[in-house]
Amino acid sequence: MSYIGNSPGTVAGAAITMADQWRLTEDHSANSDITSNWERLNLASSGTIGTGMTESSGIFSFPETGIYLVMASVAFVPAAGDGTTILYLNVTLNNSSYTQVSWAIGGNQASSATNSSGSLATIIDVTDTANVKVKFEAASLASGSFIRGGTTQTESSFTFIRLGDT
Repeated sequence: MSYIGNSPGTVAGAAITMADQWRLTEDHSANSDITSNWERLNLASSGTIGTGMTESSGIFSFPETGIYLVMASVAFVPAAGDGTTILYLNVTLNNSSYTQVSWAIGGNQASSATNSSGSLATIIDVTDTANVKVKFEAASLASGSFIRGGTTQTESSFTFIRLGDT
């Protein structure tokens, strides 16, 4: 058996040193940045590797430089006929201006509200923890549509994994 790196399950320079997962604790129905109702998963089966992310008013900061995989799995509840519901992942490289880099999309063409889901995944090169940050933005939610949140089970999850060095 051969290994890449020093031991089984590791790749030189690419050991996972941080993994963290967050969720929305309440439904979000505004076309806006999601600035509140965040919590780190706290289920008995939840686990975190390393320091984890920090969150302030919906802005997530990385604990150290590196290459990160950022994922979201979103439960949408679109109102009747709301054909498009969106969650954007926005990234800043200068702690100021944000760019939409990825999106999760759902929708509903039915005549009554229904469940829909969307997911996104993006790899981000965090070269400066003071300046590179991410936030999530809800968009294209018609009246009566929302992104589902809750505290007894994870309905919309947000995962951050440090894959290796930058």
